[in-house]
Amino acid sequence: MIGLTKTLAKEWGRYHVTVNCVAFGHIDTRLTQPYTEKRQFVLMTKT
Repeated sequence: MIGLTKTLAKEWGRYHVTVNCVAFGHIDTRLTQPYTEKRQFVLMTKT
């Protein structure tokens, strides 16, 4: 998905078109540190 986004950005950039990609995943922050590894796995597999 990221490769496709980069390619589209390069191809369409000359026409002033912006291409974005949103990739969901777990980000380790102080708010998510209390989660156990098992809970993190469950949260990741629901998406």
